[in-house]
Amino acid sequence: MTADQFVFEFQNTIPQLKSYILRTTASVEDTEDIVQDTFLKASANLDSFRGDSSLKTWIFAIATNVAKDNQRAKKRWSETVTDICREKALDNPAISVYPEKKSQSPHGVIHWGANS
Repeated sequence: MTADQFVFEFQNTIPQLKSYILRTTASVEDTEDIVQDTFLKASANLDSFRGDSSLKTWIFAIATNVAKDNQRAKKRWSETVTDICREKALDNPAISVYPEKKSQSPHGVIHWGANS
């Protein structure tokens, strides 16, 4: 298969591919990124396409893997951000959650801010 044939076939697959990916990601932005990444990976690995399945099936398999990679990366990012925020909050003397700090407030309110 030539590169031009691949591009033509890929372009014909895009509407169905977007619909499929959008159902798994529920994000238009992620869908666009995944379609683009799928095109790049498929075109870079076109020589590994053996023809055991249709090109469309092969493209959808690549898209599925790219979408899974995308979701794993987002999960890692979310966990990292949560951990960083938690560490910063615990290290911040302006955020008081300790009983001795609570007793300084007339109503036992947790103080947030620089004046704690």
